[in-house]
Amino acid sequence: MQHRCFTRLKNALPVVLYHGDTHLGRFATRDISLDGMFVETGDLDFFKNDVVQVDLMLFGERYLMRGLVVRRETHGIGLVLIDVNPRYYKSLTHILSEDGAGGRVEAELPACDQKYAMGRAG
Repeated sequence: MQHRCFTRLKNALPVVLYHGDTHLGRFATRDISLDGMFVETGDLDFFKNDVVQVDLMLFGERYLMRGLVVRRETHGIGLVLIDVNPRYYKSLTHILSEDGAGGRVEAELPACDQKYAMGRAG
């Protein structure tokens, strides 16, 4: 059972992952949301609860955040973002509103606490 709070946008964006000081490689997202993403990592080994550094480009702007591995599949990992950059949140909200998700993304979260959604904005 999936417990997602935010709409996911199917989009392949380039992302670089690090574990501590170790560069793990350049990958692509399968989908992204305001609080997480699925990254196609191939057969690279990850464990649930690993923390990785995420280096993502969106609208020509670079976002550095930490992600917690919450799911591992044969072709990638599901991450929940820990330190969501407020600029990332604003940029992705803009994308989701243009993609038909509506300008007020938090209004589409009946299963989630609205304070949680609003608090993530910074």
